Amino acid sequence: MNTAPTNSASIQTAIGELMEALPYGFILRLDANLQVLTAEGSGLAALGLEPKALIGRTLPDLLPPKLRDLIEPRLWDAVGGAASSFELPGAGDGRLLLAAAPTPHAQAAGDNRGEHTVQLFGVWQGADEDTVKVRRGHKERLGLAVRAGNIALWDWDLRTDKVHFSPEWKKLLGYEDHEIGDEFDEWASRVHPDDLAQELAGIQQYLAAPRADYRSELRLRHRDGTYRHILSHAAVEYGDDGQPIHLYGSDIDVTAREQVEAALRENTVALRKSEEKFAKFFQLSPVAMNVSRLEDGEILDVNDAFIGLFGYSRHELLGRSPIQLGMFTVAALGPMYASMAAHGRLRDAELAITGKLGVVKECLVSAEVLELPEGPCLLLSMVDISARKRSEQLLRASEAALKRSQEVAHVGHWTWDARTNKVAWSDEMKRILGLDLQAFEGDIEQLLARAIHPDDAARVGALSAAVVDDRRPGELEFRVVWPDGS
Repeated sequence: MNTAPTNSASIQTAIGELMEALPYGFILRLDANLQVLTAEGSGLAALGLEPKALIGRTLPDLLPPKLRDLIEPRLWDAVGGAASSFELPGAGDGRLLLAAAPTPHAQAAGDNRGEHTVQLFGVWQGADEDTVKVRRGHKERLGLAVRAGNIALWDWDLRTDKVHFSPEWKKLLGYEDHEIGDEFDEWASRVHPDDLAQELAGIQQYLAAPRADYRSELRLRHRDGTYRHILSHAAVEYGDDGQPIHLYGSDIDVTAREQVEAALRENTVALRKSEEKFAKFFQLSPVAMNVSRLEDGEILDVNDAFIGLFGYSRHELLGRSPIQLGMFTVAALGPMYASMAAHGRLRDAELAITGKLGVVKECLVSAEVLELPEGPCLLLSMVDISARKRSEQLLRASEAALKRSQEVAHVGHWTWDARTNKVAWSDEMKRILGLDLQAFEGDIEQLLARAIHPDDAARVGALSAAVVDDRRPGELEFRVVWPDGS
């Protein structure tokens, strides 16, 4: 799955947690010319590389031709701002999981290339690892990342049309975890009628011709009957046959921003006549906002939320432009002004904005043109999504490593929904039980009749009932009957 550039300090923290769980790894930081700035990690030895010998050298020149052809294009994509994760085969049953992540770097005056430094991090997965411990570590870190970032996640299995909604996703719409199931209609029935057809068409277009990631804004019905404006990001996962098998996504509620922008659009004339009303409305908004002159970018006003987000005082901001303050570069303005010229406004552009102390905030930026006494001005709003971006980065790396570790160790997992009597099986669990990956639908009675040895079926059923009734874990060894009767 691909992401936009992220806060370099924050991604380093996320990578550090992943490396703690998977010590067979490495981290390289490269400049915009792919020269190595820093190198660490025991996993470099498996590539025939010595960390100290890498510093100052161009990484692709040090790799074998076949490896260079696979890795170098991903690195140049990251220089341009597109992150990616991928894997390479290793020795024996091993695999090398890699991710190339862009991080904005300070640019000299007049430099408008929009280039990024790059972090390349990798983890070796091999048959000799203690995959059970790795799996446990991933699950713990994954749960912490999701809860800390308050990320509303969903996972749509395109083969079964089932959707797993995280507890945070259900909470976003006012529901407890047990109140929403895993049917596709749980989502479709809550989409605003005016948005559903367009949203379904957009998803189908994305699956037919995937881009870096899928983005859309739609309205979902809350439990209280109101509709919340939701910004949704998603990316597709492919199976061994090249067909899409999963769509992974995350949603955030941008209703507050939408309400502020709608009110400002509807009341521009009235607000112009009532500066006091405008100032109060502007200052009390929970969304970081500023008004700047369209001609030269000079900041005319900021609200308290803007000051709190980026750490500048009002005196330091007024009369200067964000470029003069080093908050973002000239190159970053190009796509913003192109969107403004084409659509008359800017919606949900992801932009890395540097605060007073050098801390980079990943923000969703929207802009509207206002006609004020000072002339044409821009009203900009910024929503901080840094926590979500950090969590998504760790989530993608953890999911990929968990899946590979299960395959290597032949460890499967399953979840039984006692309400529907359906069981969700990982692909590896189906292989262990000899089940048809496409045909088996997950019914527990079907499993007992089909895959469990007749002499063990009663004990398996009894254990399942005991776990539900007593609400405590249990374990049991049983025999599996494969389709050939063995």
